[in-house]
Amino acid sequence: AGVINGDHRVALDRKPVDGRALVNNGIILSIDLGARFGVNRIVFYPRMTPQFPFGNDFMRSYALFISQDEEPNLASPDFSESDNQDTTVVVEIDAQFVRSLALKSTLNAGFEIDEFEIYGTGFVPEASYESLPLFLDDPSVWGQIRWLEAIAGDPRDSSIEVRVRSGSDDTPDSFFRQIKVGGVVTGRSENDADGNPLTQASYERLLREDESVFKQTDLENWGQWQLVS
Repeated sequence: AGVINGDHRVALDRKPVDGRALVNNGIILSIDLGARFGVNRIVFYPRMTPQFPFGNDFMRSYALFISQDEEPNLASPDFSESDNQDTTVVVEIDAQFVRSLALKSTLNAGFEIDEFEIYGTGFVPEASYESLPLFLDDPSVWGQIRWLEAIAGDPRDSSIEVRVRSGSDDTPDSFFRQIKVGGVVTGRSENDADGNPLTQASYERLLREDESVFKQTDLENWGQWQLVS
């Protein structure tokens, strides 16, 4: 629908046009964020540029649904407005984790939405980070591992788990290219079509070229993840 792309030339257009009857009462715009994020503000508005001066075509009656799940419960709105007078609608909410949202038109009047913006605060409930390999130049034995961390808020509300693994080469992954004969996969190779061993760089290049390549954990040269206590 073009409502979350930052392009003010396109919009969700439900304005009436001669010869085209539109039923807008009950139209629902659904958004799945893919994961839970801390949200505290929701904004939506029509196009208001010199090329598309549709500031008067804002949504005049709506219901807004939010949820931590993949789909919100459409039986009971979290916010609603039956006589909206604002071109730019700003809905302030108590900071909370949100996974999905739905905006429902509750009037048959035409409208358009240029952008639907969701603003957040705080931290995501879960996150992970994997560093690049740290090179020690020579074979070494790891001793005690330490790190620095900064705590925000009550430390009882969060936790961190650190795991490490080590290996004998420069990447924990092995790269492969599928071998096809007549469109049928007959095997795999650790070399490219010219016989050169696949590296991280050549793997990523072939991936961009839509070649049939894949990677797996190098169990021969790298150990398993170990929890650091």
